[in-house]
Amino acid sequence: MKLRSDGAKELVDGPFGDHLVAKGIEQQVAIPYAHPQNGKAERYVCMLEDTAQTLLADSGLSLEFYGDAVLAAQYLRNRLPTSTLPPLTTPFEVMTGVKPDLSHLRAWGCQCYAIIPPEKRTKGGPRRFEAIFVGYEEGRVGWRIRDMHGKYSFSRDVIFNEDVRGRLKRPQRGQLWSDEVLAHDVRLQQLRTLQNGALSTVSGGDLTVSGGASDTSGDDLLHPQQSLIAVNDFVSFSSLAASDDHFDDMTSLESSIIHDHVSLAAHPNPLHLPKIFDLSKAPMNYREAKARPDADVWRAAMQRELDTLRDRNVFQPTTLSAGRRAVGTRWVFAYKLHPDRSIIRGKEKARLIAQGFSQRPEDFGETYAPVAKMMSIRVVLAFAAAENYEVFCYDVKSAFLHALLSHQVYLKQIEGFPEADPSTVYLALQAIYGLCQSSHEFYCLLRKVLEDIGLIRCSLVVSPLLLIHRFPCRLLVATW
Repeated sequence: MKLRSDGAKELVDGPFGDHLVAKGIEQQVAIPYAHPQNGKAERYVCMLEDTAQTLLADSGLSLEFYGDAVLAAQYLRNRLPTSTLPPLTTPFEVMTGVKPDLSHLRAWGCQCYAIIPPEKRTKGGPRRFEAIFVGYEEGRVGWRIRDMHGKYSFSRDVIFNEDVRGRLKRPQRGQLWSDEVLAHDVRLQQLRTLQNGALSTVSGGDLTVSGGASDTSGDDLLHPQQSLIAVNDFVSFSSLAASDDHFDDMTSLESSIIHDHVSLAAHPNPLHLPKIFDLSKAPMNYREAKARPDADVWRAAMQRELDTLRDRNVFQPTTLSAGRRAVGTRWVFAYKLHPDRSIIRGKEKARLIAQGFSQRPEDFGETYAPVAKMMSIRVVLAFAAAENYEVFCYDVKSAFLHALLSHQVYLKQIEGFPEADPSTVYLALQAIYGLCQSSHEFYCLLRKVLEDIGLIRCSLVVSPLLLIHRFPCRLLVATW
């Protein structure tokens, strides 16, 4: 085996050099400044430098961020396929055995807003602070950021504005329309002159500009001065560079004004611009499921779940009784996966659950339901092996929905499937997932069913539902 290096003393001499000699590893020292002799090492260093310079150029940040860019480049390169590995294989996958998750990647150097921990907030003060996203860290969930004062921190609760790059300071209000920006686009100068009384009237699809007053009133009347204020507010939040992009493709002053109002009306907050969703992950909530490109798929999954609940008579529409409070509901989504972790298309799951945290004491009674511990399962398996018993395990589909509720629980209308009457609520007849008492109700049902078929609960074993058949040749462990 051979090891090639640049001849550094810490590699050739000392404990490391002695270790190589003891292991029979031959050392090769490259000639000074003969970079090709270092082969892949020099090529990888060059690749990191090129990637870091690309990140700096794209973000517009100064060389002060060069170290952060190199670390980010190294993090990204480990998650990109290389020519030395099989197709579509990354170094991360070779080292860990799993494909890297890329859903947390963000535009390097973009503007972001990190949360201020409650312990560090002041009364009535802000809850987030502006920062620049500068990278990642191995083995940690979150992002590395740098605030406007140059202090680094790591946070997992960050809102990104990837349309704004390299912004090192907040522009001052009143100085938004600087000479450089106005010189960059002459049309902005014309737009600014309209502050002194010009009115723009939009009627149908046409726009007319006049120097005096107009008889048009209502929503069709656009005041250029208010237009400038709205644009200023938008630019104040995003950046001068981002605001310039809204005027680059305009061919006239009139189209510029129209574009301002349309864009601001559609996206009043840059943080709420249309997002790119990771379709390899299930939606987090109904709002995301409705906004994704595969919204029809999840709508069909919700409809299947709702049809199942109605066929099983899980709830029925009614009116809310006096003095009672309805419990909220929400959708939970998931993919069904093949053994190789690939998604089974057409089998997307949507489950309706209750928000049990909003239940009141009158909505439930007992909530305790025992759960098997791993120690109990090991005892059962060891006992079955020693006595040569047969062990059976069963999975109950939609287990809780088999149990009836002993208390009246009212549910709010289902998100995305409103009733014609807004005052309609649902009376839950079965133990829907999410209710405080659902586990207890199913435990009581399961115990009764198993005892009715002749199984005896073993009270000396720590397992909550270890039941032995009257003929000691079979053993059944019931868990859910």
